[in-house]
Amino acid sequence: MVEFSEIMPFFYRVKRYFLLLVILFFLACWRGFGVEPVSKGEYVISELKFFVGEFKDLGPGNHTYIKRILRLALVESLKKIPFFTLTEEQQSLVKDSLYFSMRSDGKSPTVILKNNLLPVIVNNVPSKSPLVIAFTGMFRVSDGSVDIWISAENRKIGYIINNYHVQSSTDDLIKRHEDLFIPFVKDILNYRVSEVRINTRPDNSLIFIDDNFAGKGSTGSLLIVPGLHKLWVYADGYREWHEIINVAGDEYKKDIKMSRIEQVGRIIVKTEPSGAQVYVDEKFFGLTPIALNKNSGTVTLVKDGYRNNVFNLKDINGKEVYVKLKPTEQYKLEKNIAEKRKKISNVLYYTGLGFTFLAALSGARVTYYTQKAELYRNIDEAESSKYEKLKNVYSGLMIGAASTSVVIFSISFAEMLSYFKLYEKRE
Repeated sequence: MVEFSEIMPFFYRVKRYFLLLVILFFLACWRGFGVEPVSKGEYVISELKFFVGEFKDLGPGNHTYIKRILRLALVESLKKIPFFTLTEEQQSLVKDSLYFSMRSDGKSPTVILKNNLLPVIVNNVPSKSPLVIAFTGMFRVSDGSVDIWISAENRKIGYIINNYHVQSSTDDLIKRHEDLFIPFVKDILNYRVSEVRINTRPDNSLIFIDDNFAGKGSTGSLLIVPGLHKLWVYADGYREWHEIINVAGDEYKKDIKMSRIEQVGRIIVKTEPSGAQVYVDEKFFGLTPIALNKNSGTVTLVKDGYRNNVFNLKDINGKEVYVKLKPTEQYKLEKNIAEKRKKISNVLYYTGLGFTFLAALSGARVTYYTQKAELYRNIDEAESSKYEKLKNVYSGLMIGAASTSVVIFSISFAEMLSYFKLYEKRE
């Protein structure tokens, strides 16, 4: 069987030159025939930027390290926001501001603002942008405690939070600063979130929530919209943990202790080609290559286009078995058809290159005869007319060659896609 690793270079070669030729052709059309690019004037806004400034020290002494800790803690807390929402009034102000700032040449852009905006932390922001919320803070250290005030604002949309107060001991600030601003973050959202914390044993367990990586050994504090969520925990040598958790209330905590897998005979099954379905005593175990923690049982290997292969684990000597699957006659026939399509696609591809080269040469002659016709226009009318006719002949030849190359490349591309589809269903 021809693997994808063998056919992908052919695909990328065709794709690279085909796209380049199409771009050059349409560029020539635009310059030669006056076709201007059309802009839909539609702008989709899906992100909201957060800028976190430095914290100002209101007390005596030098507390540079606290400044850095506070800014880091605020940035980490803001990163936990799943999405950010604006009120209807704020959305209207954003759209109006963007509309007037982007309007030019008499065109009226359409601004589409998504309801759930993805927060992005930035270091530098344009001034007076309706899509930036600036966070600033102050703090005062006294008698082993730290008083902190945070402000957030974007005056263009009327978003202002002044002097939100947080208090912490200096020890907690240094040792447990990661969750210091979680209450503040929950308060600035226009929707309810729950603080989720999941701890696992062993410590190297990988934790996924709704198929998104959430942590290793512990999630820390996560902010999640209340409701049902899919929890999956994986650790090598342990049984996987699958559970649908119901997150409700302000906090959700869960400790998970995973169970070790009893180590029995471990046999690795590999096939050529890979991706064969593995059944042990008619029970599906996965796709090759696969490690089977079994010492006995009848193994059946199944792959579309290939003959089934059956063997017994008791007959295996060693820890690895390699099976070369034999293709069926139908698959061999389809493979030959696919190879023919590949050859046709190659022939058409090089033919298209020839017509493209002819179009380029004709274009050069058009430019040359146009200049000659202009040169003799007021000197020798007959000579000018001769060059004008030659220009028209080569213009027609250029258009015909360019159009033919596009048609040939399209057919070549269709043949290539047919070639891929015959292998895709096998994979």
